[in-house]
Amino acid sequence: MMDGVDDIVSSLACRCSWLQEFTEAQYTDVHYRSLTGEGNFNWRMVFPFRYSPADGMLVIRRRKAFYEQYDTELKYPPVLTVQVWDNDAFSADDFLGTMELNLTHLPVPASSADACKLSDSLSLTGSGSSTADYLNLFTRRRIRGWYPVHGKNTSNIDASDRYGGVSLTGKIELELEILSHEDATQNPVGVGRKPPQHLPEPLRPEVSFNWLRQPAKTFNKLLWPRVRKSFIWIGMVVLLCLLVYGLVVNVPTVFMVRSLEQRRSFDSISSEG
Repeated sequence: MMDGVDDIVSSLACRCSWLQEFTEAQYTDVHYRSLTGEGNFNWRMVFPFRYSPADGMLVIRRRKAFYEQYDTELKYPPVLTVQVWDNDAFSADDFLGTMELNLTHLPVPASSADACKLSDSLSLTGSGSSTADYLNLFTRRRIRGWYPVHGKNTSNIDASDRYGGVSLTGKIELELEILSHEDATQNPVGVGRKPPQHLPEPLRPEVSFNWLRQPAKTFNKLLWPRVRKSFIWIGMVVLLCLLVYGLVVNVPTVFMVRSLEQRRSFDSISSEG
């Protein structure tokens, strides 16, 4: 769940990846037409990785060049990057905010969105501060709570939501869980909301959909409620005009037919007499 700061119409999406592996990022679906700046996703991401407990580092094996025979082993801090974007249909997506979480030095999450603040308890580089309370996710195994998302300072953000050279641009609720290879094999899960262990659809407003791909639904949900009264009045006026036109056209004909019938009946009576 994403709680935005500004109440603007946005189409929100999140991207997660390791700090060194942006090419292997995973994305949520898009929460279209968020009128309050809040986005609901209920989206699962699965990141297989190697971890060295002795070093507290991720272990990545890759070949630096195509001609090398053996892989090179690289070690990086386990920093998870979460980014929030505004999905635009006709232009490049707008970057809203980011946060970096070092899973071995993880700030304690807030229990609610109101209690989630941007402070020195969350390092902007994911390394943390020595003065705050931290936990190791590889020891804790599972946590859930709210974390602040930060971006560049802008004039429309309150001074209380600024810290250093960045500003609080949103809040996101995360559930992080570490599983061993054996546990993950015994209890497989699907990515996104897919089975096994599928997740339910998030609660979103009826107007949260891609209006370009669903024109009929767009007309029914967005346009029709606004123009319904106008269509009813226009329909009534058209029916009234058709009724008046029918009377104007048909009434003289009816009178002429009746007058001809009366004349014929009068002529027949005169001839009989």
